[in-house]
Amino acid sequence: MNFISENFTGKIWNIELSSMGELLALEIRDEKAKKVSFSIFHFQSKKWLWHNVEFEETWWLNLQAIDEENIYLNYFSNEKNPE
Repeated sequence: MNFISENFTGKIWNIELSSMGELLALEIRDEKAKKVSFSIFHFQSKKWLWHNVEFEETWWLNLQAIDEENIYLNYFSNEKNPE
């Protein structure tokens, strides 16, 4: 059996698996630094396609879903308003 092990600087806040089960997407939040990052693992190649990728907006994004071609993120213009 193969295992993966990885450390992140924050809490794994959200986990999404693609519909075909090839990709695992993680939303990692560092509450102290108010930053969010995203990582995507490809099971077949056993490699990280993204690792701690951050966008210009550092806190108001969250992971909605992933498929084999796209990652879907929500943007919140404020704490109660997803776009």
